[in-house]
Amino acid sequence: MTGAHHGDEHFVHRLEAFSDIVIGFTLAQIGATLVLPGHAGELVSNPWWLFTFIWTFAIVCLMWWLHNRVFRTVFAPTPGSVVANFGLLAAIVLLVYLAEVMAHSTTLADEVVAQRMYDVALSIACALIALLTWTGVRYHAATLEPLFANRAARTATVNAGAAVTLLLAVAATFVPALFEWSPAILGLGIPFGFFCGRTVASQLVGPR
Repeated sequence: MTGAHHGDEHFVHRLEAFSDIVIGFTLAQIGATLVLPGHAGELVSNPWWLFTFIWTFAIVCLMWWLHNRVFRTVFAPTPGSVVANFGLLAAIVLLVYLAEVMAHSTTLADEVVAQRMYDVALSIACALIALLTWTGVRYHAATLEPLFANRAARTATVNAGAAVTLLLAVAATFVPALFEWSPAILGLGIPFGFFCGRTVASQLVGPR
């Protein structure tokens, strides 16, 4: 093992560990942002807090799983990938903050603005995961096993498709006739985005 190669492995392990810490603290922050009610009965009469908690927790866990998959298979220790990784971590932290902003919105206009920003942040996160994956595939092209190359191509395509669909959903809410439907469009745009990404991946990359 050459000194340079060993240095790359050490750097990647340090970067992955740092990323796990950031994501772990982000998960902890979800619990820290929960507001204590004046009466316990408010937790039942207004269960919106529970949906926000579960949704945000699930999204952060999904981001961790995708991030882990990139590092486990194809991460490339290049300056561009390092910057993209830090950008992804920033987007994950921002998602938690924007989820809290949405939960405390009191008007439709505020809710729509917060949801737009949330969907854009999620789109950026998906795009960065796709970028990290494609960069890794190209970097390891000579040594990457076909099975891992196929999985990586699917991951990148699914996330790229989700990113584009989310941006289209955000753009649709700027149409005046659709404004009142904005919360539904932006909310459904997230699962629909990943569905579209998986559909595109099946066509371009093939089945698993």
